[in-house]
Amino acid sequence: MPLIINGETVPDSLLEHELLRLSSGLEMDAPHAGNRDPALLRSRALRNVVRRTLLLQAAAARGLRVSATEVETEHRRQSPGASNSVCGTGAPDALAQELLLERVEADLTRHVPRPARAAVDEYYRQHRQQFYQPEAVEAAHIVRACVTPSECTAAEVTLMQAESELRMGRPFAQVANRYSDCKGVGGAVGWVTRGLMVQEFEDVVFALKPGARSGLFRTVFGLHIATSKRRRSEGFRPLEEVRLQIAADLFAAARHQALSHQLAQMEAGSDIRLV
Repeated sequence: MPLIINGETVPDSLLEHELLRLSSGLEMDAPHAGNRDPALLRSRALRNVVRRTLLLQAAAARGLRVSATEVETEHRRQSPGASNSVCGTGAPDALAQELLLERVEADLTRHVPRPARAAVDEYYRQHRQQFYQPEAVEAAHIVRACVTPSECTAAEVTLMQAESELRMGRPFAQVANRYSDCKGVGGAVGWVTRGLMVQEFEDVVFALKPGARSGLFRTVFGLHIATSKRRRSEGFRPLEEVRLQIAADLFAAARHQALSHQLAQMEAGSDIRLV
């Protein structure tokens, strides 16, 4: 059943692709099993395709374009280690279309003002609980996995060599990249909060002062040497620390609302038919 929007016939493949995308997303969202209803799913997919088509038509009406250079630049930004050329069947067109959609959405919402300082202050006051942070330690470690006695003996020898280099003053990240099973990240674990890691690891890293290093210790994953880089106290993040993020979120929400309103008007004024 062809979909025609303002005289433009939309390929059936677009609707099928959107159905597949939504279905895949719902597989990751098991609690909302009611959304798997085929009729509801098809209705959502159809709405998404209609709105996407209307946005692309609006872009054409406004003379908005995306150059091949912009597509290549965005491809390199998304995949810095990949080839400079966008490859794969339809890949350049798909990326160009995504960039064009971003451009027309920005054009349609250019009138939306950024949130006032008072609005950010008020949001923080009313949603302060969102900015609570538990006690945490930014940690790094050198780990050698082992299960059998012989494996653990070999792991201990390796970590003793690593410990020797650390005592000589070599940077922890450099030693971790040389001796750890997890190479290439300098042993970084990131911010650890209680309940995130196994108890034996947390007991060690939370007992360390910033800049301090542990001796060898064992967890179910093997043998480790850990270090504490920084420590963060429990409490609420101050407003000035989160002000920019709040402002960005409020601005994004306002743009989304404005875009939804404009799309509703576009739908109402368009000739949309399933024939």
